[in-house]
Amino acid sequence: MLSAINLTIFFLWLLSAVIDYSEFCYIWQLKEYRWDRFRDFLSTKQGKSYWVKYRLLWRSFLAIIIFFWPVNDILTIKYILVILFVVDLAQNSHKVFRSSLTHPKYTIKASVIIFASILAEGLVFILLRDWTIFLLLLICRFLTISILIIIINRFSDLVKKYMVYRATEKMLNYKNLIIIGITGSYGKSTVKKFLHHILDQKYHVVSTPRNINTEVGVSEFVLSTDFTGVEIFIVEMGAYRIGEIALICKLVKPKIGILTAISEQHLSRFGDIKKTQQAKYELLK
Repeated sequence: MLSAINLTIFFLWLLSAVIDYSEFCYIWQLKEYRWDRFRDFLSTKQGKSYWVKYRLLWRSFLAIIIFFWPVNDILTIKYILVILFVVDLAQNSHKVFRSSLTHPKYTIKASVIIFASILAEGLVFILLRDWTIFLLLLICRFLTISILIIIINRFSDLVKKYMVYRATEKMLNYKNLIIIGITGSYGKSTVKKFLHHILDQKYHVVSTPRNINTEVGVSEFVLSTDFTGVEIFIVEMGAYRIGEIALICKLVKPKIGILTAISEQHLSRFGDIKKTQQAKYELLK
């Protein structure tokens, strides 16, 4: 029934859902939608403090109290939902005022993830037709988007493999291109920047931009770059698992490898320093 209060709840819910899923997607996008990178983030001080934010802890705490409160009147529950969504709106408005409201770069993948999360939440409510289910859905939003990301990643992995294949085939056309790979626990981007500046005095040099250092990132850059006349291609190589640098090497086939340094700062990714060494040495091998 399209009553005034139902419409109010719908618009407040939609606004709340868009903002929530956008922020959650922003975090996942920063970590390239990868669980290993997200797990690494959670082990940091910033990651641990992320769980005590309003939308993850305090709103969930309020929702649980309201859910178990002995209220059976539907209209009362609707008014409680309005109040809860208004609190959401006030909290988000405060973040807008402070310019701290986050959202992802709206790529096709990010847009699909956000839309699918909102649609899934809406369909659950429509199927169950229970107003109190809104409270549980609020608590489960991060879980909802995480599950959808896992599902979508299954399909996007196929696209990535095709992208890597095309980039590998393209690189075969540049037999005379000198490719320099750079890896290490730290200092990769700095060495790349200085090396590019030095070599650019004499040669036509191209290097991967910013912190693009994954197999997919390098593939995207290769496919979008015209290497006609380029003499040297500098490729930064990062890894979160053993075997990832070897995949980038298979893609670009470097003739020169630079290892900056190996430290214990990424032990959360590899488990111990020996595995870190094994991953980084893939470039030298």
